[in-house]
Amino acid sequence: MLLFSRHFHQHEENSYEGTILIAKALEEGHDQLTEVDLSTNMMRRAGARALAQTVLKKPTLKLLNINGNFISEEGVDEVSDMFKDSPDKLGPLDDNDPEGEDFEDEDEEEEGEEESELEAKLGGLKIKQEEE
Repeated sequence: MLLFSRHFHQHEENSYEGTILIAKALEEGHDQLTEVDLSTNMMRRAGARALAQTVLKKPTLKLLNINGNFISEEGVDEVSDMFKDSPDKLGPLDDNDPEGEDFEDEDEEEEGEEESELEAKLGGLKIKQEEE
């Protein structure tokens, strides 16, 4: 059994290129590949399609997990269609966000938590001003 799982967060302009390179690297050999997990990696439509085309050729594939990426609805439909003869080999695709807003929202929440923590620390601070 061979399991491939990798979390790579790239600059947005290169987000699909990394997935395409991984798909190309998996083309030759790797016939014992059973699972590919590239969830939450900022993958877009082109990368998802390339990866799906590659892993579908693997005779021992049991699961492709590409959920939690930036795959458009069209891309989700295309990948689902590729797996129409073996839908059990494709993980869920319902947490994809084509706008890429998931990670931004998390960053804003973290900033809000940091501000709240700072406010809590400064809450008991008293400032004395001396009169001239």
